[in-house]
Amino acid sequence: MTKKDKKKSTSGTNFFKPNKKKNSFGLPKKREDKEQEHGSSSNVNVQATGNVINIVNSRDVHWGNEIVYYMGPTNVQQKQQSNVENIEKSNIIVLIMEAEIKPNHEYIDYISKNLGKDWHPIFISLGYSKNRIETFEIDEAGRGISEVRYKLLLDWVRNDEDGTLGKLTKHLWEEGERQLVKELAIMYKHDKK
Repeated sequence: MTKKDKKKSTSGTNFFKPNKKKNSFGLPKKREDKEQEHGSSSNVNVQATGNVINIVNSRDVHWGNEIVYYMGPTNVQQKQQSNVENIEKSNIIVLIMEAEIKPNHEYIDYISKNLGKDWHPIFISLGYSKNRIETFEIDEAGRGISEVRYKLLLDWVRNDEDGTLGKLTKHLWEEGERQLVKELAIMYKHDKK
C-alpha cells in the first residue's frame, strides 16, 4: 500500500458525513432503519379506512369553522333607545293599567311577539329569577324566543294572585316598553266596545 491508498481509506470513514450503508454505530443498516429512512414505519395502522390524522405534541389545534354568538347587550341598543318617541300616559293607557281582568291569549301572544331585545328585566320585575327564565329558554329552545316569552307570561298569569292585565302593563311601562303598552291600550279599547 502506498501513502495515497492509506489517505483514501481514512477519508472513507469521515465522521462528519453519514455513511448511507451503515447506521450511527458503524454497523450495517437493518431493514427497519431503511424503512424509517424512506418514510415508512411499522407503527402505522394500514388497515384504517378513510383519513387518519395523528397530531402529536400540539396545543390549541382548531379544525373547522369557528362560530361565535354574542347574546349580550350592545352599544347599538343605547343609541336606538334615545331615538324612540316620548309616549305620555293617555287616558287609554291609564285605563289599561287599572284593568283587573286576566290577559287572554290575544294579549299574551301580542306581548310575546312584540317585546324588545331587553325582555329579561321585565320578567325579573314580575318575580322570576334569572335561573327560572333560563330554564324556560332551555325547555322551549327549538320553538323560538317568542314561545319562551309566551310560556313565561302564561305561567305568570296562571300562578300570580294578581296576574292582571293592569299589573302587566304597569311593569311593561316601567321597563321602557311604552310603545307596546300604547298598542295594548288600543287593543283594550277595541275590546271594550
